[in-house]
Amino acid sequence: MLNSSPAVLKLLYKKYNDNIDVECSKLFGYGVTDSYNGLPYFSGGVGVNCHENNLKSVGYNMSKTASGKTFDVYSISKIEE
Repeated sequence: MLNSSPAVLKLLYKKYNDNIDVECSKLFGYGVTDSYNGLPYFSGGVGVNCHENNLKSVGYNMSKTASGKTFDVYSISKIEE
């Protein structure tokens, strides 16, 4: 879902562009990888905590709002300063 959202990917791209000389693996925590075209994206199969930490690094919180036997729902919001 995160990789399907242009608004969310834009957050990664901005941080990446602002730090173009830093390797993607060092700029972001585990769970964000650079693709063949050099742009960062959220990796699969790494666990929700990794994505939560990487979203925090670009100024956003992620919190679980609902869950069931076969689903989890999360909310992403800008960190208020």
